[in-house]
Amino acid sequence: VEKPGEWQDLPEGFADAVGMVQSCAGDDQSNFESTCVHLHPEWIEASDNMQLCRWPIKTGLSKPVLVRRDAIKHVASLGMTKWSETESWVHFRNKSGCVLSCRRWTEEYPDMGDFLEVTGESAKLPKSLGKACEIAEQFTKENAEGLMVRVLLKPGKLRIIGLGINGEYSEWKGATYSGPPVDFLILPKILSELVTRHNECTVSSERIKVNGGSFTWVACLHKPQSSEDSGQAEGE
Repeated sequence: VEKPGEWQDLPEGFADAVGMVQSCAGDDQSNFESTCVHLHPEWIEASDNMQLCRWPIKTGLSKPVLVRRDAIKHVASLGMTKWSETESWVHFRNKSGCVLSCRRWTEEYPDMGDFLEVTGESAKLPKSLGKACEIAEQFTKENAEGLMVRVLLKPGKLRIIGLGINGEYSEWKGATYSGPPVDFLILPKILSELVTRHNECTVSSERIKVNGGSFTWVACLHKPQSSEDSGQAEGE
């Protein structure tokens, strides 16, 4: 590991940005970029190809680099206040002198600008949806196609459905929404994080977007593979 050079103050909000963005990186080691946080001179972002979060901030970096999520995620918890950039590493230091060095990678990161553009209807989802997601997820754990829950969003309300081989969980919630009905699948963890951080969003047929002021967060929506229970889903 190269020795750090001159230490500089971390930009205000850097730790908050990393703490938010790193949660959107993935664990698929066959897709290297998705396991990293992209540090750009103008923003910080990460994506697991299902969700993307970008936080605009002047990082002070000379050029874009990638760092492993599992390394840089400790910046917030360790209270880092300084940083130093060397040829192959990005170093961070806190007030007690603890140094965290993250290997910098120069692989090309895909341009995510177009993915952040979402045109749709405004919605305000209930904060209590997070608890419903936890329950619904229990019914999807044994599904071969994954842990996705189904959501039917209609004017004034939504229904969350967790369907598994051993049973089904379904619950209606109130929602501030006046657009056309939207029926989609989404990972419960993503939906729970959405309503916890910022429950006002924009919904289209393919994506859901949150503009949290300091950050922009977008997630893919998946269509149900069959419509066998569509009548049941639409009923009350």
